[in-house]
Amino acid sequence: MNQQTSFLNFTITFTNGTTAGTYYPIDIKNGGSTVRTGSVTTVEENSKVMAHFVAAMPAGTKMSGATVQWSQYSANSFGGTTTLIANKIYNINKTVTSYIRVDLGLSVDWANKNVGAAAETDYGKYYAWGATTDNFGQNEKYEWKNTPYYTGNGTDHGWSKYNTTPSTLERADDAAHASMGLSWRMPTEAEFQELLSNTTKTEYSGENKYNGVNGILLTIKNSGYTDKSIFLPAAGERQEWSLDYDGLEGYYWSSTHRDKVYIDGSKHLLFSSGCIEMDDFNRFYGFTIRAVWKD
Repeated sequence: MNQQTSFLNFTITFTNGTTAGTYYPIDIKNGGSTVRTGSVTTVEENSKVMAHFVAAMPAGTKMSGATVQWSQYSANSFGGTTTLIANKIYNINKTVTSYIRVDLGLSVDWANKNVGAAAETDYGKYYAWGATTDNFGQNEKYEWKNTPYYTGNGTDHGWSKYNTTPSTLERADDAAHASMGLSWRMPTEAEFQELLSNTTKTEYSGENKYNGVNGILLTIKNSGYTDKSIFLPAAGERQEWSLDYDGLEGYYWSSTHRDKVYIDGSKHLLFSSGCIEMDDFNRFYGFTIRAVWKD
């Protein structure tokens, strides 16, 4: 081996959404800059879809916040800063939750499942508005004091950020972008409205379920896309430690803050029996998120 070379040996396992034989161009980024490019074709091993590739890097390279990314997928490679040692092989094993971009012929593509979900019918994770981690992952209640940028005391409310109008979540406070990376982000209120205006709605509840789950199927009405749809499970919402209305209602955060008049709330999609609309509610509630992609 070249005395001045180190090797990054990647093994990526896809949880779902990708089939064997899929070709991907690959970029390896270090600190946001592309340092290597290549390609890979996925294979099936032990009933799992995987990808393998090796990247030669100059010894002494400092890898900081490095990621490997392809198409709409990304996987973190080094959590901190690592200085590569000559002749050393770095085995990097990652499991990736695959999100598929669904082109509905709209201004943005929509993800095929919720943030943190393994499949389109899974609920995924629940986030307070502006939070990039789910409260349960932090062992915290969904309540005012655990909500990002809250400065109140539980009775008199105050905010250090997102307290003017108009206001949209920055990428640093966007749960979809924090979880999925690349060009994924939370939808705006206008993008939700566009989705609602251009789809037919099919409710699934009671004995009439969608692959065993209650929710709503949104199918595009526009010519050329009438075979395209996304399913939103009725995941309910979280407050304090409880999960409420699961299987009955769906609450999906947008990235749009309400306004100065109702400073404590932000816009979200709400659906229940016979109703689907945009609404606003207090930021501390744990709602699910469906991401969008825009190049």
